[in-house]
Amino acid sequence: ETDFLKSFGEYYHNISKKYLEAKELNKTISNDSEIARRINLPNRTVHEWLSGKKAPIPIKHLDFLRSINLMPLKSSNDSSFLLFTEIAGFLFGDGHLMKHLGAFYLCGQKEDLLALQVSIERTFEIKTKLKSNRTSSTINKLIKGKIISRSISGSIWYLQVNNTPLARLFHLSGVPKGDKVLQKTLVPSWIMGGGKEVKQAFLSSLFGNELQCPRLRFSCKNAFSSPQLGFHKVEGNE
Repeated sequence: ETDFLKSFGEYYHNISKKYLEAKELNKTISNDSEIARRINLPNRTVHEWLSGKKAPIPIKHLDFLRSINLMPLKSSNDSSFLLFTEIAGFLFGDGHLMKHLGAFYLCGQKEDLLALQVSIERTFEIKTKLKSNRTSSTINKLIKGKIISRSISGSIWYLQVNNTPLARLFHLSGVPKGDKVLQKTLVPSWIMGGGKEVKQAFLSSLFGNELQCPRLRFSCKNAFSSPQLGFHKVEGNE
């Protein structure tokens, strides 16, 4: 919880600590003015906090994470934590955590994303958006000393989740934000040291994104190629 509050910067961290201090003092002191004097804040601010009319933004986000059993964040077989782990695996693959930590995107097959959409909205009680977009790009390959370019186009489905508390929690738990190609990425220690169910949730999602299925070899009816797991990286982060 402390790390989460610190991630908002010095101002919001300090104001959140004042809020928590005011709540704690209110257990033994009923006078709002006395509490305001002790924490050196205006009476109106403290009154609004203690009456429940207002709260600092980080506290609101913290309360949301508590309501969906993700704060304090701890490894378990709870459905909320396993779904959180599954999405983390997705974000290491065909997902994208926005740099501003206000949203994340999950790209894939429409049917898979529909199922994930239902799970997210039911478990975390938030709204998501399933969208499609036409894309085009050029693939360059070096073949026998020559660069061969090939244009491809198609449609892509993605699930958009605009939720700052979740996005920030993913980043704090070890999920890279922004362009993963340019970053060093490591599997977080809570997954490496987690139980079988946690590892299974992470790997099933990551493999579903990035693992190429074995194929039957043309030369033999009973021989298969090995599965391959690949990620795009700049050479320095291979």
